[in-house]
Amino acid sequence: MRIKIYTYTCTHVIKVSYVSIKGLTTYRKQRHFLRMLHLLFMAKLHSFLAESCCTACLRSWCVTPNGGYTGYIDTDTDTDTDTETSTVIIVAPSSTMEQSGSSNSAQIVSSKQRVKLMFVGQTGSGKTSLCLTMIGGKAHIEDKSDRTIGVDIRSYIDQTHGVGYKIYDFGGHDVYHYTHRFFLTHLGLYLLCVDLPGYRSGEFQERVGKWITSISSHVTRPYLIVVGTKSDKGDVMEKIALLERDIKSAETAVRQALEEEISRCQETLDSREQGLGLRGKDDHFVGLSREEVLDKQTSLQKLLDSRPGNLMDVHIVQVSSKRNKGIDVLRAKMAEIVQERIGVSSSRQLPQSWSDFDYLIKQKTSKPYLDLTECKQRGRDVGMENTDVLNALEYLHVMGDILFYRHIQGMEDKVFQDPSIILKLFKQLFRHDMAQHLQKAEKLMATDRQQFLERGVVSEEFVDAVLPKEAESFQLLLPLMKHFGLCFNRTVTMMANVPIANDDEIAAHWSDTVQEGTKEVKLTMKSLDVHCEHPVGLGESLACRMVLMSEEGRRLVKRNAVINRIGMMDVMYRRLNNEEEKRTQQERTSDKVVDEIYVRADNKEAWRGMKELVKKIKPCLEEYQARLSEDRVTVTGEKKLQSIPLEALHKHTGEDLDKIFLGEWAEPTRPPGVSGSDKMNKYMIGMYVLCLLS
Repeated sequence: MRIKIYTYTCTHVIKVSYVSIKGLTTYRKQRHFLRMLHLLFMAKLHSFLAESCCTACLRSWCVTPNGGYTGYIDTDTDTDTDTETSTVIIVAPSSTMEQSGSSNSAQIVSSKQRVKLMFVGQTGSGKTSLCLTMIGGKAHIEDKSDRTIGVDIRSYIDQTHGVGYKIYDFGGHDVYHYTHRFFLTHLGLYLLCVDLPGYRSGEFQERVGKWITSISSHVTRPYLIVVGTKSDKGDVMEKIALLERDIKSAETAVRQALEEEISRCQETLDSREQGLGLRGKDDHFVGLSREEVLDKQTSLQKLLDSRPGNLMDVHIVQVSSKRNKGIDVLRAKMAEIVQERIGVSSSRQLPQSWSDFDYLIKQKTSKPYLDLTECKQRGRDVGMENTDVLNALEYLHVMGDILFYRHIQGMEDKVFQDPSIILKLFKQLFRHDMAQHLQKAEKLMATDRQQFLERGVVSEEFVDAVLPKEAESFQLLLPLMKHFGLCFNRTVTMMANVPIANDDEIAAHWSDTVQEGTKEVKLTMKSLDVHCEHPVGLGESLACRMVLMSEEGRRLVKRNAVINRIGMMDVMYRRLNNEEEKRTQQERTSDKVVDEIYVRADNKEAWRGMKELVKKIKPCLEEYQARLSEDRVTVTGEKKLQSIPLEALHKHTGEDLDKIFLGEWAEPTRPPGVSGSDKMNKYMIGMYVLCLLS
């Protein structure tokens, strides 16, 4: 068998290499060998790509919840030798991209590329004033009553440094956080604006922490500049020192939490090597094999490595929009990051066919989107294969030039040439001044207005009165909004407008007592960040997923709590403060918010039900690929073990899971060591990979 290594990036093939393998006589051995080669090659190649490729390529290398990388293995037949050839695809612009066989990749042209520049920060922190001062080149102060609605997009070219920016000015009110994740990207530079005169340490989470959490949960190693605004208002040096200290302290705590988890993995591995703790309650990772603990440790290390690189030694860039001061320093800092770190410059090279294709699909049409079939035809018109078209569409989506959600049911065959379609819709549905805004809708009935404001219900009459120009967009984008947990129901309900449940409402539908013959399994998700909670929007997304699982069995639907009957099991999602949770067995709790999911069913069905539930919410968790969370599973009844890691849930049968909690489970014994041939195979693969990269 012959192995072909095909390393593919967004614009070119880095290497095509071949190696012949003898002695792998069975298909199972061949596939096992390929899997080993694939994993080893990716591990060695990652640092090489980080230095050599654009961020669009590296997007597919982002940390996933299971600690893996994207990439796949395929086999074909070599036409010259008539022998089986296994092709190892190492990297592509995103996890959904396919191998391209087109020769058009060799034809490249210069294409001026703008960098996505995102202004984030609390409302009133001076984002828009700074943005307009930078663009206009003169002092500018926005009126306090003129707050940004959703996201405003502007263009700006820094002539001095030769960099073009596509600016996303984010509204700072809490209601807009639900939509921010649609626009966060690895191909971007983030300016976190903080009002220096108004900063207080006790407000770190609100003014700084939640923004860092939101960005770093979606983007690995984000490029972030902390900008201190309104520096003209008195002596702000003490505030700068205070802010720098708080940021460093918060980041240190995050890194320490991750390092402690990594050390805990190593302690578990060492303990098991000595034959200790494998079955005892001190084994934090009981239920996971040695290899799975190693995978967990690697995943945690990747999360640690993916943290923003400059927060441990942060330097605040102070500016004044009122006096147009500090802007040049900020521009220079931005250009430095763009040119030296992000690796995106005004001379990015793209295939000629991609540029021609981009021009063709941007032509005006009678409808707000193109069918994927139409896009493929336009690609063929400029000499592109279908796989080239998919690659180009993914790239344009990452750059923010189009919307293409191929992985979402109901959106897979639609390409929106103008991304502003989603901005215009969100500006009508998510507003900090929604009550006043709806007063302007003359055709809106009082009952429909009240239903939306109090319960989030979007009736047909509401759409006609409030969204006359966006009615078609609303229907087209409904699958997208449901996927991201913004709404649910046939009669659409916006989760952001659903009220909060109090303890009495929850207790009325969910008793603290578990009935005899019923087992309760609980999943607890707690942030590892001691200063911050889970990213905004995660709880609402989980709640939406729980609501959508059954329409007939719903007993309680609130933003922070959903109780539903699904088949023969009762389920509940709840977000609560740990300090309000009843303490059991003197378990130490903090005052951080945690997300909990409960399943109640008979003894045989409870474990199966929780496994199915976790599968349902998995896409929701994957949207926050760098989420810092400790996810643990526990069960009611007699047990010697308090909890197990979530990763162990799908590794075992219900019977084995019960044994684990009773302390009666042992990892299956395996023959000690590995054979000499296996050692040699691993050694040869490692040496071959090193040669390829040399």
